[in-house]
Amino acid sequence: MAIQTNDHLFASRSQVAVVPVLMRTLESVYHWWTRTSERQTLANLDERTLRDIGISKADVYREALKPFWRS
Repeated sequence: MAIQTNDHLFASRSQVAVVPVLMRTLESVYHWWTRTSERQTLANLDERTLRDIGISKADVYREALKPFWRS
C-alpha cells in the first residue's frame, strides 16, 4: 500500500524564496512610478503656486531632470 502525500500542495523552497524578491521589485517599481508622477505634477505647477510653497523654477527644473530611480 503506497502512502499518498500532498507535496504538490506546497511550494518548493526555491519558489518561496522568489516571493520576497518579487515583492521588493514591485515596491521599487511603485516608488519609481510615484516619484515620476510627483515630478510631473511639480513641473506643471504655475509660478504663483511655486512661490507659495517656496520652490523656484530652477528647483523644479533640477528635480525634473533627475532619473526616476534617484530620490
